Amino acid sequence: MIKLDSFFTITAGPDSVILKYEKEGDAINPKTGRKRVTKWQSYHPSVKHALKAYLDYQLRFKLTSGLDALTKAVKELHQSIIDFERAVNEANI
Repeated sequence: MIKLDSFFTITAGPDSVILKYEKEGDAINPKTGRKRVTKWQSYHPSVKHALKAYLDYQLRFKLTSGLDALTKAVKELHQSIIDFERAVNEANI
């Protein structure tokens, strides 16, 4: 498993690469008394495709925050991809 940020991870499945999102919200589930958790995952043929999807999701989330937030997000994502590529090369994945 490779952690991309506080909500996204990439894991290798038997036939694909899985991009997972998990975020604990502030709302409390009245039935369980625990915080609600939003989870989803998408399947991709390669790490490159999973990273592209991650970038697309991040940009989509940031578009509502204005141009400054978007510019900052692009720079952070670029650095995340560089760090991820370095980790993949070191691990020989």
